[in-house]
Amino acid sequence: MTAFVPFLSFVAWAFLLVGVICAIVALSKKQKLKGLSIASLCVAPVAFIVAVVVSIATISGFGSPTASVPVTEGPVVAADYKTLADRDLALLVRDADPHAGEKLALYGTIAQFDAATGDCMFRANAGSEPGEYVWDYDHNIVFTAGAVECDELRAFVEDDAIHVLATVAGTQTYSGMLSQSLSVPLMQVDQIELIEE
Repeated sequence: MTAFVPFLSFVAWAFLLVGVICAIVALSKKQKLKGLSIASLCVAPVAFIVAVVVSIATISGFGSPTASVPVTEGPVVAADYKTLADRDLALLVRDADPHAGEKLALYGTIAQFDAATGDCMFRANAGSEPGEYVWDYDHNIVFTAGAVECDELRAFVEDDAIHVLATVAGTQTYSGMLSQSLSVPLMQVDQIELIEE
């Protein structure tokens, strides 16, 4: 059923496009295609409503990670977490699964932490170095509870600037705004702190 949802969204957007095209053609022909004009005016709004509702519904489609690692136990030692060069981080983001278990120090801004992600997971724009603005962070990464449990993550909200010590857990797939499938690194939060601005 979940595989059918993106297809339904695509069909709805296609009907909307067809409805708009038919309306333009009918208007250019004036009275000759009056029936086509009425049909397009009926189809286009319905298609638009269905497309928007289905697209919004698929945003919450966070799938299961393709790899996982044991949750960090014992004290978290900052020296165990490495800071990657920009290029090395970009390579990891492109294919996180071979890096499962690696420990990284990251900075970022929380981009999504809501009902779609749940209490134990959030999405952030992240990088190896602290940035002044949200656009300073190039990488879309999903973080989940690890050594830091869900209760502790609830203290954070969207737009918070954060410093995270995290363990790479693999790749997370979720549906984007236009029902496209997005694969991003999944990292377990071992330590997190709010960066005061």
